[in-house]
Amino acid sequence: MIIMKEKIKITDKQLVFLEDYIIRKKKSIDPEDMYELMDHLIHDFEATTTNGNLSQYLANKSWFISQYGIGKGSKTHWAYQRLLWKKFFSFFIQLKFIPITILIGSLLLYLSFFLDEKLLLATFFLSIVGQIVYGLTLTYHEKKRIRKLISFKYLGSIMGLPQVFLYSLTLTKPFLINNRLMFFIYWILALGLSITGTLVIKEKRVSILKKYKHLLR
Repeated sequence: MIIMKEKIKITDKQLVFLEDYIIRKKKSIDPEDMYELMDHLIHDFEATTTNGNLSQYLANKSWFISQYGIGKGSKTHWAYQRLLWKKFFSFFIQLKFIPITILIGSLLLYLSFFLDEKLLLATFFLSIVGQIVYGLTLTYHEKKRIRKLISFKYLGSIMGLPQVFLYSLTLTKPFLINNRLMFFIYWILALGLSITGTLVIKEKRVSILKKYKHLLR
């Protein structure tokens, strides 16, 4: 008869030791990284240990722990940018979004050709600024522990590209005003990315708060 060896579980005392070890090893660790790293180490320790020696396990994992999370900010930023473009293009290829895309596009096309210069520029700025300001208000949370999460901290970067379109109009204004079709294309890109940015921020905010709801207590 084969005797199955009971799986070793990490103790409460070892959990306290593990958390203290990580804090000492990585003094400025992001809270999000802290929880993810602890979760990874706990599961790996319980799956691989044969004697329950946490100190020896951590000594073997020292390099992995020291490198964990490095460059995460940059990775999060570019992941959000890819998500922004993916959702933006979905408005042009997914059937459920096409009617509203056509409606907004038709409105912008009409305004681009029939408004005078001052009113056109004012309408453009209000439409873009409104979305950017609303999106950025969603990147704030009253809980400092939430604001310190890298995934939450970088939500504001999603609005970086729409802001580029807003600021660069000051350089391209003479050309665009004299080429209303180009102005229309510029506007639909700027507004589309602004609306998309707001939607992505809202979706990511909800998922982050759901994932780290224990930090809201």
